[in-house]
Parts: sequence; C-alpha cells; structure tokens
Amino acid sequence: MRVRTDEKKHEILHAAGELFRELGLTGVSMTAIASHLGISKATLYGYFSSKEELFAEAMVFIVRDRGEEMLSTLNSDEDSRLVLNRFARAYLPFATQPDIIAHARVAIGDGPRSELGPMLYRLGQRRSLVALENYLARATAAGMLDCPDVAIAAQHLKGMLEAGTVIPMLYGTSPQYPFDTLADAAVEAFIKIYGKS
Repeated sequence: MRVRTDEKKHEILHAAGELFRELGLTGVSMTAIASHLGISKATLYGYFSSKEELFAEAMVFIVRDRGEEMLSTLNSDEDSRLVLNRFARAYLPFATQPDIIAHARVAIGDGPRSELGPMLYRLGQRRSLVALENYLARATAAGMLDCPDVAIAAQHLKGMLEAGTVIPMLYGTSPQYPFDTLADAAVEAFIKIYGKS
C-alpha cells in the first residue's frame, strides 16, 4: 500500500506543479487540482493539509533531483578550494533557474501572510545551508578550513554567491558577470577569510 501511496503523492505533486507554474499560487485552488487529477478534495487533503503545503512540496519535488546533484558536490575529501569551487559553480545555475526564482518571489511576497515562505525556506534554502554547514564542519575538523561557526560561514558563502546573481534576478534584472567568474570570486574571498594560513 505504501508504494501506491507514494506513487499517488508523486502524481499529485507533478500535476499541481504544472498548474502552479501555469496559473500561479493564487490562480489555483485545491478544488481545481483535485478535479484535474480526478480525485476528491478529501483525498487531496489526505496528502496535504493546505494549498501552501502542496505548493511548497511541489516546488521542491520539481527541482529535487537537480538539487541532489548540486549538493553531491560537497561529498568529497579533496582540497576545500576545489570542493567549494565545484559547489559554487553548480549552485549558481541551480539557484537561478526560472522556476526557483519565480517560486522565491511568491514565497517572499506571501511569506508574511502565510506559512508558505517558512515552508519553502525549510524545504529548499535551509536544506542547502545545512549541507554546506556539514561540509564546512568536516573541512574544519580535517584542518583544511578554520570556521569557528559553520552556520555563519555557510551564510557568508551563500550570501556572496547570491549577491550578484539571485538578488538581481529577484528584481527582474540580469547578473552583470558570468556565473563562473562570480563563483570563483566568492570562493576566493571565502578562502581568504576561512582558509588555514
């Protein structure tokens, strides 16, 4: 029964993701999603307690595989500059995908009025920060980096990566420099701060 339940949940996430992309969060109702899938609203609410929860999970479901691939760059014992550079060069194309930027705008705009923003942050942004924190803790323990507080260090790197890419794109403008240039510069600055001298 579990396999069938997971299959149905994946079917709902896929269909809802398509509808949300076409019509946006406010343009889609739980009734419309249930009708589109040929299921009852009660069945839909059996999987998701709210439209916001369904939206958040659908957005994460859409980019899950690409996100796993990006985070896997941190699973290495190589020199930290190489690992962080590989991560940065994978992170920027991932974080600036049109779907992710569009969903971030919705989450930021809706965040103060609902649980959508916190849910998307927990399922997406927070997850990548935790993976980066875990890597930085391992690299610090191995003597490659000196990060007294890995949570702050992870936010520093992520902030440097997003400052010239994600932030301008959230406002509808394009980054001024190529992603690889920005990734390399962010990692070099990070290593100057947290590298072992």
